[in-house]
Amino acid sequence: MNDLKLFRALSKNDFEYVREYVEEGGDINIVHPENLLSPLMFAALYDVNETYIFRFLLANGANPSYEFGKKSLLAYILSNPNASLALLKSLHDYHRFSMSTIDIL
Repeated sequence: MNDLKLFRALSKNDFEYVREYVEEGGDINIVHPENLLSPLMFAALYDVNETYIFRFLLANGANPSYEFGKKSLLAYILSNPNASLALLKSLHDYHRFSMSTIDIL
């Protein structure tokens, strides 16, 4: 399994490779060795309209709390001029679901 290939797949919106990577037990919370971005940040950068890869990573345990420097995922999305409202909605839905699950427990 090639971690750098995951980032190339994310930059090309290659959902099939991302899905296979996750199914084979790949670490979706790794950090790119050069730019220090997480896979979620890559998905936020490249998967701006459909958001299916972004949502898939969240659903499979990607850490939305990772910070790049002092910038959170939310701040990273908001600073990306290509980011869509769909990314923000996906992140909002994830947090709403996470909080309701905790309330149930």
